[in-house]
Amino acid sequence: MKIKIYTIIVTMLLIGLSIYVYTNRHDQIKTELYFGLSNNKGVISPQQWEAFRKDRIENLLNGFTEIKGNGYWKSNNGKALSENSVIIIYIHDDIESETQKIDSLISLYKKEFNQESVLKTDQEVNVQF
Repeated sequence: MKIKIYTIIVTMLLIGLSIYVYTNRHDQIKTELYFGLSNNKGVISPQQWEAFRKDRIENLLNGFTEIKGNGYWKSNNGKALSENSVIIIYIHDDIESETQKIDSLISLYKKEFNQESVLKTDQEVNVQF
């Protein structure tokens, strides 16, 4: 009899915990933006990047993570290339206004720094705070 009561209590606690965890999850989008720091005119300086981050990114996004990196790829003729880069990770609601902010940011960077592209990835994530 004690084992049955114990089993019922443990089962109820696990169900309660599962409900709590599920209701405190938030389905959101994790966007990663890969900004190359060179173009056909040379290297984008740290000061240029800092100004862009401060004036553009910080004004558009509600919080983000910045990671310095190095990008590697092969050109169409097979030549190995690399450049410094910055990765911005932005977690946000899956709504049109957020998508527009991100697309605007990409367009601004491409225009301001004569870039062919900015790599963008989106992934659905469950976040908890």
